[in-house]
Amino acid sequence: EVREWQVRPVLVSAGKVGETIQAAMLEHRRVPIEREAALHAGHLIGARLARAVEPGCALYADDVVRELLVQVGGSLLL
Repeated sequence: EVREWQVRPVLVSAGKVGETIQAAMLEHRRVPIEREAALHAGHLIGARLARAVEPGCALYADDVVRELLVQVGGSLLL
């Protein structure tokens, strides 16, 4: 069996459903990657956890929920 290991951000402590991920909650560790799409820190900070996550695990897109900042048809000032 071949396992791929990469340095990825992981939660320092267990995360609860709905908790917003902050930079202080993450640290980079060498972890086994089960799926190809493990997220980088830039994709995690500010997202909410979609499920409870144990510390030390790589996070994937289905582990987090991104907030919708602008509704369809809403105004946006640039």
